[in-house]
Amino acid sequence: MILPSSLLHSFLLVLAFIPIAAQGEEQSKLNWSVTPYIWATKTTYDLTADGSLIDTGVISFDELMDTTDTSFQVAIEAGRALGHWSVMVDITYIETSDDDTFTVPDLGVVRTDSKSEQIYADVAIAYWPWSEAGGMSVLAGIRYTDLDDETKLRLVEPDGGRLGNLTTERDFTDALVGARYIFRLSDR
Repeated sequence: MILPSSLLHSFLLVLAFIPIAAQGEEQSKLNWSVTPYIWATKTTYDLTADGSLIDTGVISFDELMDTTDTSFQVAIEAGRALGHWSVMVDITYIETSDDDTFTVPDLGVVRTDSKSEQIYADVAIAYWPWSEAGGMSVLAGIRYTDLDDETKLRLVEPDGGRLGNLTTERDFTDALVGARYIFRLSDR
């Protein structure tokens, strides 16, 4: 799936007007929170074909950073000052690509070109029992996940022929329920 440029431009336009909306905070009595972040993780994998295990391993955060082409993560939340309700959107977009060359016995030298695109979008409503000043909230909403992976296999030696493409496109929509506690270290 390719992220439509019009969607990206619309999102960037919204981000551009957030400081203007924040200036009017006292007049509208809305609290805004915009939090760009990075999720530092390692990934484990089990690679199978027709039910047979081919490989297992761990990809460290450093290795993941080497293959990351694009990464965008931001959480946006708005609610009435000292109110009991807020609305939250959390978006993660990650695009990775990698290539590798290895020797397969009785076949020859094989080259793989892989590309992966992942989109995670959470939309939720939070309830603050003691208002936002109380620090604790419960939330409910939906999480949309879209995963698109493509791997191209090519025989480099002996003849340079194409072995095939492996493509996987999956998307999920799940319920999202949670609780959180936010405390402020200082007024800033």
